[in-house]
Amino acid sequence: MSVATNILFFVFMPVFWFALIRVFFVYNRRVNRERRLFESAINPKFHEGWVFLKSLIVLGIVGSLLTALVGVETSLNWILLYELIVAISLLIPWILVPTFLLFGAVLMGVFFNDYSIPMIKGGDIAGAINVNASRSANFLALITIMLILMFIFLKMNGKTINSPQVAKNRRGNRVASYGFNELAVFPLVLLIPGKLIETVIPMWPVFNIFGAHVTFLVVPFLIGFRLKFINHLPNELMPRISNAIGKLALLAIVLTAIAYFFRNSYYVIFAIILLAIVYALIIYHFHRVDRKTGSQISQAVDGIRIIGIKPNTPADKMGLKTGDLIIEVNNMAVNSESQLYQALQDDPTFVHMKVKNRHNQLEIKETAIYDGSPHEIGIEMFQNN
Repeated sequence: MSVATNILFFVFMPVFWFALIRVFFVYNRRVNRERRLFESAINPKFHEGWVFLKSLIVLGIVGSLLTALVGVETSLNWILLYELIVAISLLIPWILVPTFLLFGAVLMGVFFNDYSIPMIKGGDIAGAINVNASRSANFLALITIMLILMFIFLKMNGKTINSPQVAKNRRGNRVASYGFNELAVFPLVLLIPGKLIETVIPMWPVFNIFGAHVTFLVVPFLIGFRLKFINHLPNELMPRISNAIGKLALLAIVLTAIAYFFRNSYYVIFAIILLAIVYALIIYHFHRVDRKTGSQISQAVDGIRIIGIKPNTPADKMGLKTGDLIIEVNNMAVNSESQLYQALQDDPTFVHMKVKNRHNQLEIKETAIYDGSPHEIGIEMFQNN
């Protein structure tokens, strides 16, 4: 009965539904943008939904095993506070900062407990501050587990769809930028001290562990990234970002292990703030890397610049990449979409291409194409209009 009730608690929490709606919103916006640019979607499949479902299962299993193994304990009021903050943030479509929200909520949980609320209402904020070493260590463990899950999330989903956004740079040339916009909600098993849940739901089981009353709750947590890349493709930087967060997770594990042996509230606060600062520096560093190095995918006059590849098409099978510059097709120089399809008509069942990749290296690409349908080759390029 408790398992079923916990599942219902997870499913009916607004965070789960708001995140699912957000995923549909991101998918529809991507597909509509691609259809507006190219008259067809690069990948019409619900890729964002698959990321959501896969992450819910994998991160839920791994994360719940970790929280159960460590025995992460928090209060029901803190859980409801976190759920409220995340639910509100999911309603703002142009931002996605779940990790910073978690750090903020965790610091609030470290400094205030359930007894602090009446004091705050009474205006006694200084008296409401109540830092406890044991409670603080639990929040540090929760941050550590979330960093581990972020690393797994990026490793699983780092290869995103290269869906372009087209704009003009300062010189008036059209350029393509690419985003990584993925999120997921997954369940974590947290321990709740006391009998508060039992007073609300009498059937909810309460366990007596070493004389303390404890129950468990399956809580929805959010992981997601909304990043924009101008001079790189997402799959060029996302592996480096995931490795950096993996190293941060290792640091968090060490800090958490020390916290369980060295019970000091100020040390735990220092560790949580340190992890938040390092995480912010990682995101800022790769933002700067993208802006300072690499090269923009811009419209070319000496060939056809590829800004999108449809999956499972001849272009995909022959190994063409986003950012490649097509110079010749079937021994004919091409500079426009009309010239490309005119060259493809010379041999409607086979194509031979001379391509310059993003490293300015010449490559030869060959493949069979659909008989009588050269327009199905699967290349998206800057449109003339």
